[in-house]
Amino acid sequence: MLMIPRYFKNLRDATDCSMLQSDSDNLVTWAEKWQMDLNVQKCKVMHVGKQKDSFSYYMGGMKLTEEEVEKDLGVWISSDMKCSQQCIQASRVMGMISISISTT
Repeated sequence: MLMIPRYFKNLRDATDCSMLQSDSDNLVTWAEKWQMDLNVQKCKVMHVGKQKDSFSYYMGGMKLTEEEVEKDLGVWISSDMKCSQQCIQASRVMGMISISISTT
């Protein structure tokens, strides 16, 4: 039987958000047990979609920052799932490349 993890589903209410927070707490506990450090400053929250909840998430007692746009593995991801930020960045890179290449 295929089990879909909780974090791949829509968070529809406070119960779902609490379950995700519980999963985060379990991750922190597991990491501490195995003497692994989590860099909480690099952990962020992005609410994707039209309905944005106001639930705050915490890791190791620190509130996670909420982001509207984030770059991961060279790809810009926005909470509205539009590619506008990726296009802007690609346009800037292409502009820098064209300036740096001189034609003789």
